[in-house]
Amino acid sequence: MKGKFLCGLLVSLLISGCGDDNTPTEKVLKEQFSNQFHGRLILDSIDIKETSVDGNKRTYAADGLLSTGYDLYTPVASLTDYIVVQKSWDKGKDIKFSATLNSLGNKDTGWKTIFSSLQMSETPKGNPIPNVETDGKYIIMDGAGFDDKINAIKDEYARKKSKLNELNNDIAKVKTNILVINKEIDEYWGKGEDGKTQSRYFVQRDLNKELELFNKENAPYYFEKKYNAEVFDPAMKARREKLKNYRLSDFDDIRAEKRAVLEKHKEEYSVKYNEINEKIKA
Repeated sequence: MKGKFLCGLLVSLLISGCGDDNTPTEKVLKEQFSNQFHGRLILDSIDIKETSVDGNKRTYAADGLLSTGYDLYTPVASLTDYIVVQKSWDKGKDIKFSATLNSLGNKDTGWKTIFSSLQMSETPKGNPIPNVETDGKYIIMDGAGFDDKINAIKDEYARKKSKLNELNNDIAKVKTNILVINKEIDEYWGKGEDGKTQSRYFVQRDLNKELELFNKENAPYYFEKKYNAEVFDPAMKARREKLKNYRLSDFDDIRAEKRAVLEKHKEEYSVKYNEINEKIKA
């Protein structure tokens, strides 16, 4: 830390004391360096030497110390619900660097600086992980509570394995029950006239035929047609012949009787139809 302080003091002298109004300040360099590298690299100290000048454009040879803005981590293992990581870089570790610094501007207008050709004594490895120490899905190798977390995972695995064994036993029981139920289902359909065990397919086929025949003989349309031919039309004809002169109201009783007969048949038909249909669905 003393080295960083002395280097910072040196850059202040080099930049503000020995330079002119075109030389960017240490504060500007640190802020723009951090922005250029999106906060992943932090400029701790810097020494710059002017190498070329073109109006308010200047180029410097720069060297100094930098560090990372975050601790960096590398994945080690991926478990079902957890990711094991290892700290691969400490954000407080110094890195020597050299670079080319291009500066545009002066004290009055402000500066725009760009660092290029950056060379570092070491390359940080890994990536920052937000809230790694509090996010429950991460386990840090050799970190606080590492052994406790691993033991908890082992216990959880043992519980899940025990539960899986129970489920496998339950599955075996279910398969046995299915075989029993299948046998009961086969026997449920009974036997045909030939004495053979019937299947659901053949029973449903026969029921469909029964329903089709029932519809042909009893559907309201066919029943009304038959009723008209056998009862209603003859009754209307006989009444007309008897009265000679008649009004429409003279036939109200015949029509009322027809409506009552049709309504009763419709109810009986619906009950029987549903009865056969339920057998088909069974």
